[in-house]
Amino acid sequence: YKGRPSPSKRSSIHHEVALGVLTMSKDITVAFSAFREEYPEWVLELLKSLKKQTVKDFEVTIIVNSNKGYFNKLLDTVKRKADTGYEINMVFNTVDKGIAHSRNIVLKHAKTPYIAYTDDDVIPHPCWLEELLWAIKLSQKVAAVTGPVLPRWEAGTKNYSLWFPKELYWTIGCTPWNIEKLTIVRNGFTSNLTVDRKILFKIGGFNENFGYNPRSRMTGEDPELGIKLVRAGYITLWNPNAIVFHRISKERLNTRDIITRSFLEGKMKAHLSKLYGKNVLKLEANHLQSTLKSFVKKRSLKSKASLLLTTMAVLSGYLTYRTLCRVNKAN
Repeated sequence: YKGRPSPSKRSSIHHEVALGVLTMSKDITVAFSAFREEYPEWVLELLKSLKKQTVKDFEVTIIVNSNKGYFNKLLDTVKRKADTGYEINMVFNTVDKGIAHSRNIVLKHAKTPYIAYTDDDVIPHPCWLEELLWAIKLSQKVAAVTGPVLPRWEAGTKNYSLWFPKELYWTIGCTPWNIEKLTIVRNGFTSNLTVDRKILFKIGGFNENFGYNPRSRMTGEDPELGIKLVRAGYITLWNPNAIVFHRISKERLNTRDIITRSFLEGKMKAHLSKLYGKNVLKLEANHLQSTLKSFVKKRSLKSKASLLLTTMAVLSGYLTYRTLCRVNKAN
């Protein structure tokens, strides 16, 4: 693949009720779940930022799970304040089965060839959709395109940018990789992921046993999807110019929450290796080596402590899951 020229040069389902079309697009649907009832202004800011996209022929689908009050509140807020110029479809899902289920609802409802998944606490670069569409059309083998998820440090968190290790950006929902060229990757984050709708439908969509849901806090719908695509003969491309910015609040940087997320990440990696074999964790093995090297180089005690605690939590989660599997197998 050649380098990208600069942007300046170039229906109702069981338990699901589609409601509230507020304003057809030709190419792509931008989709996200809205569940932070206390922050409807985040959704408005995202919708307004999408108005600045260099690509204009798109629509937006917003999923709200189980909370009818928030759905009505958000619907009213969007009607009154979101002067966007593009079509917005709001979908109320009466039963919350988790984030992967919500993304599969979009897969069933969308009519466009491509879906750009993101989150309600993200702000995309104006060329985001242009870059995603350009990359996904490079080859019929390209089933998904991802890109950098960069931190947008909120009030009270900017000092963290001075010492918080980039190797741990995944713990706050950002990409820890510094890849500067177009390349094939195993997976990206679904806060910045465009997929070919027909291909995703063909492989069965997102695995709803992964991803946060009321029954389990285990993550992993992103890498599991990437693995399934590879096994079906497709690839995921990384485009360094397809950028989104993820809000980083002080709450997200809580040490206890980061350790908990790290433990669950280790548990999820063990589950993936059980399903697909240890070879699927090559990316994690390489990242662990990078983390250990960073630990040696870092001078800040805060950085060293964060790297050490997080790595121990991941390994604990991994070993705990493997041990439970052995015990269950023995019984």
